[in-house]
Amino acid sequence: MSDTSRHAVSRTFHRQMYVDLIQAYLRDYGTRSGLARALGLTEAYVSYLLAPVRGRDGYWAEALLVTPPVLAEELAMLKTPSRQRAEQMARHLCDDRARREVLLEHVHLARARHHPATAPSAQLDRDATDQVLSRLGHVHEVALNGTDPAATRDAYHQVHETASQAAPRIDPHRYPAGHAQILMYLHDAASVLDRNDLALGYARAATLALVPGYPRHADETTQRLRINARLAEAVSLNNLGLWQQALIAIGHSETMAGSTAEPQLWRRSLLEQRLTAMAHGHRPPIYHAEHVADAALELAADDPTLSAAITRRLADIYLARGTPRSLRKAGRIIESINQMPAAAHQLTPLRKVQLLRTTVAYLRAVGQPAQADAIRAEATQIMNAANLAHQQRTATW
Repeated sequence: MSDTSRHAVSRTFHRQMYVDLIQAYLRDYGTRSGLARALGLTEAYVSYLLAPVRGRDGYWAEALLVTPPVLAEELAMLKTPSRQRAEQMARHLCDDRARREVLLEHVHLARARHHPATAPSAQLDRDATDQVLSRLGHVHEVALNGTDPAATRDAYHQVHETASQAAPRIDPHRYPAGHAQILMYLHDAASVLDRNDLALGYARAATLALVPGYPRHADETTQRLRINARLAEAVSLNNLGLWQQALIAIGHSETMAGSTAEPQLWRRSLLEQRLTAMAHGHRPPIYHAEHVADAALELAADDPTLSAAITRRLADIYLARGTPRSLRKAGRIIESINQMPAAAHQLTPLRKVQLLRTTVAYLRAVGQPAQADAIRAEATQIMNAANLAHQQRTATW
């Protein structure tokens, strides 16, 4: 791929990033019209600044598969905020300095006239890369599947530190699979640490490294990483509250080559993320949510832990609906999960907290505040011990 083509791809990636981050921050700030008034602009002009590069079915990465001249022409028709305007928007949308800087970096790179040069670093060869990934894999397993909150906290910290140091030293063009894998580790750590702005970027950068023809690489490992990257993107979009965008990413992932491989892992996980988006965003009929949950449960291989995670998400949808009938259904789910002691002992701190949060919401909905407070205290203790920063920030007790 030529430098011109790489530059068009890079600009597309960074534009989609700043557009989605602004949309996510608008959930806390208000509306586009409110932002326009604060900036002294028309709402139409703000919409122009936030117009994404869309591919088929509205999914951004499909735009990367068109010919470079077509992509460059579409980019030339879009308006990107100036540095001064971007700084003004960032000040209004982000109280957190680190998040503002990430947003401004994406805007800057979406405007860049040339592919940015990167500072040279001592690159890891293939053997050294494999060794780093192997070590990270063992630690990540503890972080992802361990049941001790303190061990989870320490493992995620180690994953974040090790992957952050190694990522700039893995050449994405020489070793795209290794580059994408380390980005997946960074994504998981950033998600837990409540840096979903970074997590979304890691997931999409992994997709970028593995886009067909950029570079050409389509073995089985790459196919699995492509699906993993799309799943990670859906997770981050859900965490950022971009429910409709998450559904678009999930729908596209379900049509990808290789998506039918290992359905107990990939399809089930995508269905879980679909349930999460359905609980908060566009709310389809309950029977549709139940159909999605049933499809996921069929792929859970009679695993009580996975089944609990799926039905917990369905309970969230019932709670969001809030009718007496839905509340009764949510109560039956929570009761059935709590009656599985073996599953409860095997839950990771994250899954345990998610279940407890759903339980608190149910108890408050049915008028049992004292019981809800007791469960909330238990959830808070686990969150603090495991340093589940995203859960801590988003808990609405």
